Amino acid sequence: MAKKLYSIGDAAKISKITKKALRFYDELDIIRPDKIFDNRYRYYTIETLLMIPVLKYFKQMGFTLAEIRNFIHDSNLSKMRALFLKKIATLEEEKREWHKRYTSVVDWTNLIEEAQMVLENNATEVSVKFKEGSSYFYMKQPFKQNTVEAIINMEFTNEIENNCNAITGPVIIKYPSHKDRTQGDCETMTVIQKTIFPQEKSMMTFDGGMYLCCYHIGSYDDIASTYKKMIEWSNTHRYKCSDECFERYVVDYWTTKNPDCFVTEIMINVSK
Repeated sequence: MAKKLYSIGDAAKISKITKKALRFYDELDIIRPDKIFDNRYRYYTIETLLMIPVLKYFKQMGFTLAEIRNFIHDSNLSKMRALFLKKIATLEEEKREWHKRYTSVVDWTNLIEEAQMVLENNATEVSVKFKEGSSYFYMKQPFKQNTVEAIINMEFTNEIENNCNAITGPVIIKYPSHKDRTQGDCETMTVIQKTIFPQEKSMMTFDGGMYLCCYHIGSYDDIASTYKKMIEWSNTHRYKCSDECFERYVVDYWTTKNPDCFVTEIMINVSK
């Protein structure tokens, strides 16, 4: 009994792909028509059309048409397994890159939204907040009294790349003394920032606890005024401040060159 033949138009409707795609698959020797009559019209049996869902599934996994053709014409399972393992390795690298991009964009968006909230509400009041502890990549360096060079830190970012990692979230700088920081006498700093991928080398723990916090809006030239306000507040409310301080750069030179949009959260560990 002769098998039913479907015209290329009917085959396209059944398989939900275009006639152009069917012709292309024919040219690549992936899915060939069962009959080509004198008028050059292509006709397919249902058995042949059943290869189209298989083709779609291979495409879903990211295989090229050339690779798919090899699968169809070569039933060597060892070769197929090797190609699948190679594809897995490629997809793992793509997943890593996607995760890096996605995490970076999400974290940056969150910082912009935080800065918008601070700027729109002029949220510069002093408060005591609980900050959770976390692990950060860190690097101790001399402080050259150049904040832009400290924040967009070439040595720091190069070291991250040397570790095959990437940074995300705000740059945070720890200064050993808030007094020295405000008086312009600070000679050292520790740059810390989150890494996207797990890392063991050069990691430090940011201790959780109660911190005196205040947002500073604008240029870093007058950041000492915010420190002064915080210390006066702590004295009034009888909080004891530790020597070291942290500046968390929410929006800075990484985002804009306009200092009017800079938002920095200053944090000093406190106790009663």
